[in-house]
Amino acid sequence: MCRVLKKGGHLCIVELTTPVSFPMKQLFSIYSNTVLPMYGKLISKDQSAYSYLNKTIEAFPQGEVMMEVFKKAGFAKAEFKRLTFGICTLYFATK
Repeated sequence: MCRVLKKGGHLCIVELTTPVSFPMKQLFSIYSNTVLPMYGKLISKDQSAYSYLNKTIEAFPQGEVMMEVFKKAGFAKAEFKRLTFGICTLYFATK
């Protein structure tokens, strides 16, 4: 993404993330590993479509790790802000 931005260009990413603090981390884990797949199976008859979501959230670089990804990609400035108790994170970067 850094390659296609002009100098001074801004990047904003909204990503689902795993909360880092108690009790939201535990509640989110229960919800995403148990409740969401169960309701997904009831509604769509396809549990796998909803059980993969937590795996992709956990696999995506989060927080400071994502800041290192931006830095290695060539961004001059990067920061993040956790929202909704850490379930969602905004990432900002400037070329």
